[in-house]
Amino acid sequence: MIDGPLMSNWITHVLAFLLGAGAGAGALLVLRYGSRSVGARDPHKALRRLYKDSPSFFDEIRRELDKPEFRHVREFAILESSRVTFVSEDLRFVYYEEDLPGVTALAKALEDHGFADDVTRGKTPIFRIRENFVAALKSL
Repeated sequence: MIDGPLMSNWITHVLAFLLGAGAGAGALLVLRYGSRSVGARDPHKALRRLYKDSPSFFDEIRRELDKPEFRHVREFAILESSRVTFVSEDLRFVYYEEDLPGVTALAKALEDHGFADDVTRGKTPIFRIRENFVAALKSL
């Protein structure tokens, strides 16, 4: 039989393992099932709601994506105004807060609903639209 400090060390290690395993399993469950908003369960419904709030953004990006030279562009930058200079090695759409108030919040909402990813590397917000967004645009 194990007795004394060796026994308490063994019990401490087992308890630490069990607590860690439980915390990891709990975090996994939250990530898997608990972190989705109600709108994320029906992404097309969420997209229609966003469209109703800002149809000009959706109509503009749809028109741009319909042009043959922009068919494969999947990123857009957000600038405060057209007076701000933006230089990019990659071909991107550019939207201005002064022309489309709330476009930054809209881009974050697209990200929250799984339609875009924030790929900002510097100070200028840059978002990459996903293919599910491009496909869903056709149904709006």
